[in-house]
Amino acid sequence: MKRFVVIFICGVFAVYTLVFLSAFVFVQKLIPPMLRPKFQQARNFTGLGSLFVNEASMKAYATTYRFYQDGKWTAWQVLEEPLFEEYVSKGRLASLKHNRLDKRLSQKAVYIGRKNGNAKMMASREFKAFTLHLFYAHNQNRKPDSLELIVHQKFRQPKALKTILKFKYQP
Repeated sequence: MKRFVVIFICGVFAVYTLVFLSAFVFVQKLIPPMLRPKFQQARNFTGLGSLFVNEASMKAYATTYRFYQDGKWTAWQVLEEPLFEEYVSKGRLASLKHNRLDKRLSQKAVYIGRKNGNAKMMASREFKAFTLHLFYAHNQNRKPDSLELIVHQKFRQPKALKTILKFKYQP
């Protein structure tokens, strides 16, 4: 009897899943032509993980920086790469969490800069938190003479690279 109940529940779940997935495929034919662009726009942001191609998964941000200290510029460094490589090679979860913190701080500051301009971004609390973290976690607790920062947006399809933000900052 238990086997029958389990098979019956699995069958109901399979039918429910098929009905749910068919709604994504066949509902476009039922929508009036004037509403189809709106539905297509909303569908770009929904999906079941990597099975669907959505707009948010098709772009990524990369933050590169360099410091001016001791009378010379350091080499360009990508903010997220060393920590992610450390996580992949050594399996340290702390590196992955630090990587996520770097990304979040960088993206908050860039969002303010793109929305309100560089002057308001540099006066914001988020930018101050980002630069303090950058100086003390990535520059051996030293405050440099100057910082140059470039943020790129990478698109996967079509493969393109767009510079979002580029500026120099003297703390």
